[in-house]
Amino acid sequence: SDKPFNEFVIEQLAGDELVPQPHKNLSADLQEKLIATGFLRMAADPTASGQGDPDLSRNQVMADTLKIVSASFLGLSVGCAQCHSHRYDPISQGDYYRMRAIFEPALDWKNWRNPAGRLVSLWTDEQRKLASDCDAEVKELEKQRLAAWEKLSDSIREKAITDLDDELKNKIREAAKTPIAKRTPEQKKLLTEYPLANVPVGTLLQRNAKKEYDAIADNYAQQITEVKNRRPVDDYAQCLTEVPGKVPETFLFSRGDADQPRQKVEPSELTILASWRPTKIAPTNSALPSTGRRLAFAQHLTDGQHPLTARVYVNRVWQWLFGSGLVATPDDFGRLGDKPSHPELLDHLAIRFAANGWSHKRLIRTLVLSRAYRQSPIADFGLRIADSKQGSQ
Repeated sequence: SDKPFNEFVIEQLAGDELVPQPHKNLSADLQEKLIATGFLRMAADPTASGQGDPDLSRNQVMADTLKIVSASFLGLSVGCAQCHSHRYDPISQGDYYRMRAIFEPALDWKNWRNPAGRLVSLWTDEQRKLASDCDAEVKELEKQRLAAWEKLSDSIREKAITDLDDELKNKIREAAKTPIAKRTPEQKKLLTEYPLANVPVGTLLQRNAKKEYDAIADNYAQQITEVKNRRPVDDYAQCLTEVPGKVPETFLFSRGDADQPRQKVEPSELTILASWRPTKIAPTNSALPSTGRRLAFAQHLTDGQHPLTARVYVNRVWQWLFGSGLVATPDDFGRLGDKPSHPELLDHLAIRFAANGWSHKRLIRTLVLSRAYRQSPIADFGLRIADSKQGSQ
């Protein structure tokens, strides 16, 4: 469908902020926006297991998420500034935590939501009602099945005590119905003397009633299966969202240690990039139930004036097609990365990409129809492989 790349980026970083709350009865388009934020769930999240230091695990999820975002859209190793200012690139420790403040409302380590707690159901109200009705029907069938087994158990007991006097029969019945943990010594002794009178449902398989037990099981299994087949399939989005009204404060951690918070910081772009042009990410957006920080950041990255976003992506497409990028280190445009082999060409393609509506297809068409691609050894190698395979057939 050639969704414009700028829209794609905005949905990956802030698709949930484009979806009205509460997130219910969503159209296919709104579901897609919500699902897109699964990009921000790519970092490993060990908090579901409950093992290890929870604060350490939570902050590690945040740190890994910032590495993914910065490498993907900025081509910079911002994560190196978590404990101290970057040793090679002009990225301060303050920059790192100002960027962290953009994402902290959704990854609030002091009010953490485990992976299961971040799932959003994509069911409509109609599907929810149908699922609830089916669940209730299954419980009722299971209740009826247990009653049928207990009735079978009672019939076996009655046959076993048919020749006893009524008083003893009543005592045995009462003992059999009493939970094992609550039976008196007298009741235990009585059931030991008349073991056939003590026929719990779970032991019917080992008794002479196996055939009848299985018949009941098969009958209800078929009914339960039919009901479960009517139930809508569970459908959850592995997305990232914010809790309305909860806006955590972000602090710079001394040496990256969460136990040593220092000064409070506000959300912002990296200083070196903000100096390229003025930029402001408001702490909150009154027009949204969420803070709007990630949405503002995503829009800033894709407004066509950002110095890195388009260049980083165009370079990756070039790498996919030619085998090596114009910048050979696609995740690192910093000083430790390689310099562009053809900086003017990279600039030209990035500007053209944004000017052409961020069309992925137009970018690919431009590259593969170029003389450089048609004369490249990568393209020739692909053709020769295809020819050899065809010849061998």
